[in-house]
Amino acid sequence: MVARVVGFYFFDSFLVTGMQTVIPQIYFLSHYGLDEKLWLGICLLAGAIGIVLAAHLSRHYSLVTWLKKAPGPSLVVGGLINMGLFLTLFWCSSVVVYVILYAVVELFQAYWFSTWDNVWLQILPITQIRTFVTRVILFQSLGNILAPLFFTWRWGLWGGALAVVLGTVVNVSAFITVKSQVSEKIYYVVQPATAPLVTPERWFVLYALMIYGALIVLTANVLYLLGHFYVLQSDQATKVAGYLLAIANLVGILMVMGYLRWNQHTPSQPIHDRGYQRGPQRWSLVGILIAFVLFFAKLSTHLPYLLLLGALIGSSFGIFRLMAREFASRRVALTERTWLLTIFNNLHGFAQLLAFGAMIIMTLGRPLLGLSLTRGLFVVMGLFLLVAVVSMVNWERSLHQETLFLSHKMSQLEGSHEL
Repeated sequence: MVARVVGFYFFDSFLVTGMQTVIPQIYFLSHYGLDEKLWLGICLLAGAIGIVLAAHLSRHYSLVTWLKKAPGPSLVVGGLINMGLFLTLFWCSSVVVYVILYAVVELFQAYWFSTWDNVWLQILPITQIRTFVTRVILFQSLGNILAPLFFTWRWGLWGGALAVVLGTVVNVSAFITVKSQVSEKIYYVVQPATAPLVTPERWFVLYALMIYGALIVLTANVLYLLGHFYVLQSDQATKVAGYLLAIANLVGILMVMGYLRWNQHTPSQPIHDRGYQRGPQRWSLVGILIAFVLFFAKLSTHLPYLLLLGALIGSSFGIFRLMAREFASRRVALTERTWLLTIFNNLHGFAQLLAFGAMIIMTLGRPLLGLSLTRGLFVVMGLFLLVAVVSMVNWERSLHQETLFLSHKMSQLEGSHEL
């Protein structure tokens, strides 16, 4: 089952990465006379709003009824609708309509993915969750790397059509899995997730949101920082930025692969485990903090120093993403409340809105404070990471309290049975 389903995650990551990087840039560059950066920013902002709306729709208007009646066909039909909407981005001629379509495609894709991600996790045996999550992160990372390479070939509609063909194969494979695995369990595992987040989950969401927000601010301004803070020439800054992103993604994949290999020789966590691994989570945050300090300390302007920082960010974020995903997945599997995983899957949309808002406030307020843009970015990312540290501390504390409470309740139940 795991081998077939991970293709679903790879293809989703492949499409989403293409939509959020190369595809809109190529479209706006081809429309001469437009302010490409302005329209690209508007388009990405509209997409982020679509993702946030998808998260709320997933909570209040789920596809539970449809999935119960025909889980397999609904997967294929919904996947084809998703890919059909994706193809419209390649032949739209109106810029305004393109932005609207882009938001709609992002909304439907995020909504569809969140729905089925919760289904997969609730039919999966609890002992397979760690291996499943590790492979999902690995294949999603591969999709992140391959999508820009594929869509930069400027195949246009033909490239989109080829992606649809590949997506059809993936959906058919997933259909085979869902037909054999879900049909007997779908009636009790897919529950409407209207319950609010409990305290540990709220701290977890805030922690992950701050990490994503800090990294979005960094990646959105990496060219500026390399050109003005590290004083690299324009062409050199562009190349170094590409090297940084490539090395970060590659090291992140290697870290996940290493974890998967190590995990094969490690016993699975028991079913009562709360899904939190203190060591890896702490080290991932420490690694991100060290990379942040070293980047703005500017101990060197040479390429090896910058590549080392890229490797540190990639490895730290890879572990963060893996551990955070496992925590959210285990909570869903144990509680059957899907709202946490829905938020986590769409957290990049929330983080984009947060990062855009913070940068706007910083841009408007820095003249009053006498800050340069570089120092303003340092303050924004520093505040995000400070809140992340506070959130992790409270996350661990609330999880400990939750464990004590559950242990106390179990003791009371055992005592009542003895009586």
